[in-house]
Amino acid sequence: MAERFKLGWPSIEHNLGRSRTIADQEGIPGMQVTHESEANQYRYLERKFWGG
Repeated sequence: MAERFKLGWPSIEHNLGRSRTIADQEGIPGMQVTHESEANQYRYLERKFWGG
C-alpha cells in the first residue's frame, strides 16, 4: 500500500492511529481491514477538502 499511494512513514503511522481509533470506537480489541479501509477514506477526504 505504501508504494501504491506513495506514503511516507509518518503517513502510515497516522493512518494506523486512525485505524486504532476507529476500532476503539467500535469496541473491538484488534484492528481489522475494514478499519484501515475507513481510515484511508478519511485520509482521502482530509486531503481533498482540507489539503492535509
